[in-house]
Amino acid sequence: IGSARYQYLVADPIALPPDVRTLSQFTEKIIYLPHSFFVADYHSSFRESVEPPFPSTESLNVTFRLSEEVNLTSTSPLLFPKDSFVFCSFSNYFKIDSNVFDTWMKILMEVKGSVLWLGDAGYQPNPDDYQVSDAAKRLLERASQLGVDPKRIIVSREIPKSSHLQRMAFADVYLDTFGYNGHTSVLDSLWAGVPVITLLGQEMKGRVAASLIAAAFNYDELVQKMVAHDVMDYQTKAVGLASQKNLLRKMKESLISSRKNSPLWNSRRWLRSDWEEGLSLAWDSYVLHGPSHLQN
Repeated sequence: IGSARYQYLVADPIALPPDVRTLSQFTEKIIYLPHSFFVADYHSSFRESVEPPFPSTESLNVTFRLSEEVNLTSTSPLLFPKDSFVFCSFSNYFKIDSNVFDTWMKILMEVKGSVLWLGDAGYQPNPDDYQVSDAAKRLLERASQLGVDPKRIIVSREIPKSSHLQRMAFADVYLDTFGYNGHTSVLDSLWAGVPVITLLGQEMKGRVAASLIAAAFNYDELVQKMVAHDVMDYQTKAVGLASQKNLLRKMKESLISSRKNSPLWNSRRWLRSDWEEGLSLAWDSYVLHGPSHLQN
C-alpha cells in the first residue's frame, strides 16, 4: 500500500514468494501464513449448496442466454448442447483482456464440441427483465472474428449465490483469468467441485488462484495438472483435461472430499492457528525490535 500506517501485509508463500526481489517491492513486512492467506467460510454459508448427488437441471429453474445471434436474442433452459464439454469462467469482465479471451478461443477450437460458459451481471431492473451487457456482446463479436461460432459462448445472468454454486457443478473445467486471477470466483468453482486451470503470474494478483488450488488439494500432485507456467502450458493443460475423463473425475472427487480435510475450507483453523499465531508473532517482533518479515 505504501503508507506508514500499515506495518504488515498478510500473504502466503505461493501468492507472494519470500524472495529478496519480491519483498523489496513492498514497504510493509509480510506475515506469511502456512496455507492460503485467503479465508473461506463456505461450510457455514453454503453447506448444502453442492452436495452429491447433484441437483437436476429442472430443479434449478435457471434461465440461460444462448447466442443464436451476436445480439443474444434467444433464451434456453439450463441445458448445454448434448455431449458438450463445458469450460466456464465467472470472473469480472475487466479481467478478461484480449490475451486471455483469445487463448480461450484457441482452446475451444482445439476441443471439439466444447462451449464456454460466462457469467454476466447485465442490466437487471428486475430479475425477469435481463439484458445482456455490452461487454458480453463485444466478447461474442470477438469470438466471431476469431472464427469461433458465437453459439458456443453461453452467457448467464447473475443469480443468488447458493443457486449459482449449484449450477456451477454442471461445468467441467474453470478457466481462470491470468494477470489478474479470479479470487472469489475461483473459490466458488473449487467448492462446487470444478477443477481450475490457472497461469502462475509474476504479481500477487496473478498468483492467488494457484494458492487456493494448492490449499484445496492439500498440496497434492494434482495441483501441477492445473497450475500453468506460460500461456502455451495453460492452453495445453486445458485441452488435455478435456480428453482425460478419468483424471477429470479424480479431480472432481478430490475437490468434493477436500471440503472435509483441506486447509482452504477450515476457517476455524485459519483463525485459531494461522491468523492468531501470525498476529502473535507480529506483536512479539514489534516489541523486541520492530516489524519484520514473519513465517508462521
